[in-house]
Amino acid sequence: MARAKIEVYSITQGSPDKQPLVSTVSDDSGDYTLSFAGLPNQPYVIKATATGDTTELDEVSGAR
Repeated sequence: MARAKIEVYSITQGSPDKQPLVSTVSDDSGDYTLSFAGLPNQPYVIKATATGDTTELDEVSGAR
């Protein structure tokens, strides 16, 4: 997803925390980079959310 909101949440007692550790917006190609101090054996969830500017690529036709 291009121009989507990307967030990382740590998992506490089986559920994602309410506040993200870090967030960013993917670029026009859907690529993104996130940096945060992760802990070994700590599970995380990466959440991508569409915004009004987000576009998706149709994997069959290649159209956005």
